[in-house]
Amino acid sequence: MKTVVAMTIYDRTPQVNKAVFAGLSLPGNQTDIVAVCYDRAPEDSNRAFQEECTKLGVELRESKLEDEYVGPRCPSRSWNSALSLVEESHAFCMSSEVILAPHSIDMAYHMNEVNDNTMIVGRAEHCGQSYAYPSLSGEQLLCRTITYSGRPSGLGFVWFLPMNAYRAIGGYDEIYMNGYCYEDDDFVIRMWRGGSDFLFCDDIMGFHLEHKRDHLKNADGRVTINEKIFKDRFKDINLLKEWRFKHYVNRFDVGLTLISHEEDLELVRKYYSHQKFYGQDEPWRAIPVGPHKIFPTVVIK
Repeated sequence: MKTVVAMTIYDRTPQVNKAVFAGLSLPGNQTDIVAVCYDRAPEDSNRAFQEECTKLGVELRESKLEDEYVGPRCPSRSWNSALSLVEESHAFCMSSEVILAPHSIDMAYHMNEVNDNTMIVGRAEHCGQSYAYPSLSGEQLLCRTITYSGRPSGLGFVWFLPMNAYRAIGGYDEIYMNGYCYEDDDFVIRMWRGGSDFLFCDDIMGFHLEHKRDHLKNADGRVTINEKIFKDRFKDINLLKEWRFKHYVNRFDVGLTLISHEEDLELVRKYYSHQKFYGQDEPWRAIPVGPHKIFPTVVIK
């Protein structure tokens, strides 16, 4: 199976692109294909992206969005454009400002061997202080916030898609393009309702470079626009945040969570065995994200 990395590029400097590709040059991250959508991206950044692909010797597939819109916007269209370039059965998707830890891409494809209709979500840590994450003791932790810590995240920054499932639900809904946020929660819920399970695996990991997100402060009401679309569609603004799923199983001691449609502990054990087989004891792995618990089962009504 050829490996594919999909990305979108908006307002990134050439230096950021070079840093991202430094992560793609590490062991276990060397992909065959990069599929990218340039969403009104600066030309010097695009050239740097192309140069880095040439250095790594990967096949580059490109699309470009150009319109009169100025500033950041909901990425539904750019993700659909990038993923339209993927001809293979699966794609490793990542934010364009994430530097991957070694073996993240190979690990995603490896874990996919257990069940190829599972959406796999990795762990991302933010390199900055604009995000706060509450610890178990209640204090606010800065600089080491985690996109996934045993809890489902709408989009995250590192995730792996079965392309048949993505196409079956029609990809990301571009109805959210006039606002900000909620398009990722919408996507995850539709993937779930389409029959996909979710695997959250801390062994797939990246570091998210800091950048300003002033557009998310809702000064112009554009977050509210998407909030209304989401609420009208799903009737509950907290549908994703409050774990409205059927069943999930955690292995907190190894950073592994399966949210599945069926209660199947044997499937979880297969994932765990597959994870250990790959090399869980390597020094950048085996980072616990919570108390040690072995296969606690919780049914979500």
